[in-house]
Amino acid sequence: AFLAKGPVVLIFFLGPVLAFGLFQKEKTALKGLLFLPGWLIFAVLAISWYLYALVHLGAEPFESVIRLDIVQKTVGKSNKDPFYGYFLRLFASFLPWVLIMVYKTKTQIKSLFSNYETSYFSYAFFVPLMIMSLISEKHGKYILPLFPAFAVFLGVWLSSCWADLKVWWEAKANGRLAWAVASVLVCYFLFYSVVEPRIYRYRYESLGPIVAKLQQLPEKTRIYSFARVPNRVVYYYGRP
Repeated sequence: AFLAKGPVVLIFFLGPVLAFGLFQKEKTALKGLLFLPGWLIFAVLAISWYLYALVHLGAEPFESVIRLDIVQKTVGKSNKDPFYGYFLRLFASFLPWVLIMVYKTKTQIKSLFSNYETSYFSYAFFVPLMIMSLISEKHGKYILPLFPAFAVFLGVWLSSCWADLKVWWEAKANGRLAWAVASVLVCYFLFYSVVEPRIYRYRYESLGPIVAKLQQLPEKTRIYSFARVPNRVVYYYGRP
């Protein structure tokens, strides 16, 4: 993760382990953060590529990344994205399962954070989420490392709800669960196969007339665009 995304990934590791160690009084976790042989292995694997690139490319590309992709996106943006931006993205990404959080909310959160088996996943979700929400610029891809922890977080919540439903519904519980899961799968299938292609069809249909017009121009005609044309247009148009 460090090789692919850089130092920001440490937020998803150091913060949760530190919070888990302090609040659960788990000395093993805190000792793990100070385990020097482990950090040495990490340094050899994670930093070696950066050193190689620094020797061959010089410092300028790194300075640009630090200035634009780290400092500016973290604290330098004048029109900051709203604090709750990532909360909305997670809500949309985990529908309909995220709706389980309206069930015994206060009791469940208290239980998730106090229970030893579930508390780490709770910290692994909430601590990075709060830190990332303070950053100026927010993109959905930045919080992808949160998805596994949030899935476990919701899964434990759903398990508790299911235990209560089995008491209330008795013999009908399994059948109703099967129908609910089947209904959700059908809804997903219909959305991605029928609804989504219609919603985003402008991405495909708008390119045909543009390409046809360009092909009518003389071969050496200079063509200008308002901004750099993204590579995604090849995907949307279906060919170069």
